[in-house]
Amino acid sequence: MGRWGDEEMGRWVDGEMGRWDIFLLKVIIQTLSKTLLIYKNLCLRLILSK
Repeated sequence: MGRWGDEEMGRWVDGEMGRWDIFLLKVIIQTLSKTLLIYKNLCLRLILSK
């Protein structure tokens, strides 16, 4: 391939990958908060059932 479109790749990475990073972060944070809520509910049930 050689040095095909280094500038093009740089622009693509800055634009598209940047958005993907943000999107992935949002998804990860949402998933984490959901799992934390589930764990919290489970812990509360365990404590209350004792």
